[in-house]
Amino acid sequence: DLTAPRPCPCWVPCDGATAGTGAVADEVVARIRASGGEAVANYDSVEHGDRIVAAALAAYGRLDIDINNAAVLTPEPWADLTLEAWQRTLDINLTGIFTVMKAAWPVFIKQRYGRALMMASPTIHGGRVAAYSASKTALIGLAASLQFEAHRLQLDIRVNTVIPQADTRMVRGLEDAVNAQRVKQGRKPIAR
Repeated sequence: DLTAPRPCPCWVPCDGATAGTGAVADEVVARIRASGGEAVANYDSVEHGDRIVAAALAAYGRLDIDINNAAVLTPEPWADLTLEAWQRTLDINLTGIFTVMKAAWPVFIKQRYGRALMMASPTIHGGRVAAYSASKTALIGLAASLQFEAHRLQLDIRVNTVIPQADTRMVRGLEDAVNAQRVKQGRKPIAR
């Protein structure tokens, strides 16, 4: 809740859908500040997790929680999915989270404390987005492995996964995007 009575300091990354503009991150920061909170925007891609974590540490001196919500959703159903689209999805949705966690993990270890939250998706149970589904399913395994590691080290580090059902900008119009791509390829749109 961005309007919680005493919001903690927040590091708000740039929204990939508006990459280069930072418009969404700036809007979120403004809302947090307007409600009396403290926040700073970041415009680095998750492909550079070390930069993101270093900037958060520079701004606040510590990192208590890492919410891994980065994702792209390619509109190709399996029959149309290219290796390039598959790889791009995994680069952001899985490898991007990996780079952020690789940078955050030593900070958590040093602090002997940290929280990480992975955002999976109901598409892990299937859908017309194989690359997205695969990447989100992999986050569940990554989170479980990191939690196992934290337990082995006997540190107060928690890594959890949530599977939210949400109407986001990313999923709005997905079917329209799929159909537009099919028409562009000279194929029939998928029936609704």
